[in-house]
Amino acid sequence: MTLFKKESMPSSERAKTLTASVSGTLLDIENVPNAAISSKILGDGFAISTEGGEVRCPADGRIRDISDMGHTVSLKCTDGLRLLLNIDNGSEGELALNVEKNDEVAADTVLCAVEKAVISIVVTNSERLTLFEVRQGEIKSGNTVAVYKLKPKM
Repeated sequence: MTLFKKESMPSSERAKTLTASVSGTLLDIENVPNAAISSKILGDGFAISTEGGEVRCPADGRIRDISDMGHTVSLKCTDGLRLLLNIDNGSEGELALNVEKNDEVAADTVLCAVEKAVISIVVTNSERLTLFEVRQGEIKSGNTVAVYKLKPKM
């Protein structure tokens, strides 16, 4: 016999996670060299400076859009979070991506491979965030990098 019932939280109130897209050093979004990203005009977020490796999706979802040169990928997560991934590898040349617009992706889907780069991850609908906490320091690809909660959709 159970005396106490475990109360479950509605799924909209549970904290969710984003995984590190690549191994490297976490940067505050305000320290990213791209002014549109560092000013937070596009939303809140974080960046990872890497010496190289495979860049993976930080969450499950669908690829909404890809820039012409492949350096920016828009992802709508399954829970409604919208992410913009900017891959700044110091080159203006085309980046070879392994995904296409409208592809369904998992949190470990490989987007591309890079050498030295800064990967910025911006929450473009950050007005829906009730919690957004980002780790600091060194991070390994696939490890939890941020915890967030979303306001219920109205």
